[in-house]
Amino acid sequence: MTVSARHPGVVRVGGRLMVVDPFADRGELTEAQLQVKRLRMRLTMLFGGFLVFVAIIVGGLLGAIADGLIARGRGQSFSLSLPGSDPNWVPGLDVAGAVLGVILAVFLLVARGERRRRIGSIYGGHQPSRWIDPLNDHLIGLDDDVAWTELWTLSRMYSAAERAQRELVQMGATQQEVGTESAQRVADAQFIANDTRAALEKTAQQMGVTVPTGPLPDAQAILANGVKQRGRNGRRNSSAAGL
Repeated sequence: MTVSARHPGVVRVGGRLMVVDPFADRGELTEAQLQVKRLRMRLTMLFGGFLVFVAIIVGGLLGAIADGLIARGRGQSFSLSLPGSDPNWVPGLDVAGAVLGVILAVFLLVARGERRRRIGSIYGGHQPSRWIDPLNDHLIGLDDDVAWTELWTLSRMYSAAERAQRELVQMGATQQEVGTESAQRVADAQFIANDTRAALEKTAQQMGVTVPTGPLPDAQAILANGVKQRGRNGRRNSSAAGL
């Protein structure tokens, strides 16, 4: 069994599952979040204006090219049908192309805004969230019966333990290259990794969840890449020695 979208604190975003913070307030933005929202709005308006301008130019240009080809086929002279240039003005394909370009640009902007609004409603506006797919893939005994607050706490502790192990593995990989000057840093990283791992296992045990022995998947991937890299370096050095 694993945690699914049926869990009250879990939402599905782009095919992946996220747990939202049960302690966060919905609908009330902090001053920093308001500033980010205003900045995004200004950028969206600038992007929308630029997109509409480009749509007018491109649509009008394509329409003018089509109008010119039609006029040439009829043996007529071609001129742009700009508004106000002729008392008996009739819009041509250049104007029609510009209008269609604006309509298409507005449609794209509205669709993009609707998508962002829908994602914002899923997140609760600004409610923090975390991916839980790594927990589903690695931990044993995790299911929808885990309380919302416990699932959020477990996701935070899992992220902290994974980050500590990743830093330890990365630091250990560079230790062989720089010698023993950073031995104390590696020892400190080992202590932090062990401490966060022990806290994760204790918390998971209280929830009836088991953390398998060995490095967490993120650290396992780094170790596997390191083994592959050393193997490639070894084969490269053997080839060079044989020359």
